[in-house]
Amino acid sequence: RFFQILLLPSNAMAYIGAELFPYCPFGIEYYLKWRKIPYLVEYDDAIFHYYDQSSNRWVRFLLTHKTKNVIHNAAAIITGCQYLTDYARQWNNNVFEIPTSVDADKYALDRSDKRLFTIGWIGSPASSKYLEIVIPALRKLTDKYEFELDLIGFDSSYEFLLKGINYRLINWDSNTEVQNMSYFSVGIMPLPKTKFAQGKCAFKLVQYMAMGIPTISTPLQSNVNIDKGCGNLFADTEEDWYKAFEQVICNSEQFLQVGRENREVAMKYYTFQSNWEKYYSILKALSRE
Repeated sequence: RFFQILLLPSNAMAYIGAELFPYCPFGIEYYLKWRKIPYLVEYDDAIFHYYDQSSNRWVRFLLTHKTKNVIHNAAAIITGCQYLTDYARQWNNNVFEIPTSVDADKYALDRSDKRLFTIGWIGSPASSKYLEIVIPALRKLTDKYEFELDLIGFDSSYEFLLKGINYRLINWDSNTEVQNMSYFSVGIMPLPKTKFAQGKCAFKLVQYMAMGIPTISTPLQSNVNIDKGCGNLFADTEEDWYKAFEQVICNSEQFLQVGRENREVAMKYYTFQSNWEKYYSILKALSRE
């Protein structure tokens, strides 16, 4: 990558996902600026908090201002949520907020019927630890209701947390994730209230909404903004989560309608098909050909 950048032609344009070289000081991006090669940077995570919130003092000392410098020298910035937009606009006025999106064609699958109420989560091994937030509410829920917890992409090393809960671990696969989500009665996105989590772009919620599934999530800014008044639920404390689960279980028709509204909103705002022209217009404006 380093040599590819050095050898870029003078009429090139660079599209950077967050940063070129993680944990390396700012410099190569400035080389692009010096050569008058415009570069665009896209952020869908608060990666700057890896540096300014690091427990390593040398990382904080050397890299706290790296992202600020990358943004300041960029020709344009694309962000995925308000938190990232507000951060980027401190250093650059040419900031465009485009929500993280899904392929509408891929999410065209109908919801599958399942007799047992299913609480669903999709994520990565790195975010699996956040399920601990809802475990007490789920354990309490098992005393009164019958349900299944489906976890897609869950790190099995955290499986000990699920003792006493009827759960199913499902390997993540891009070819089957939509089919597996189609069984969810409600989709959840618990997150801690940290600075890094504030920069999350609510992609799990977008996926659930595109599937026509009602959601319950931690009330962070991006999660609340994604809702757009559809009637999805938000939960902060253990009691909040329990009440939200119970509300969805006991009001199935109401939340089927919430799911239908979610689908409409997702198709309108959160798909490749609805957002590609925004990307195209930005790239066209930066192009010198």
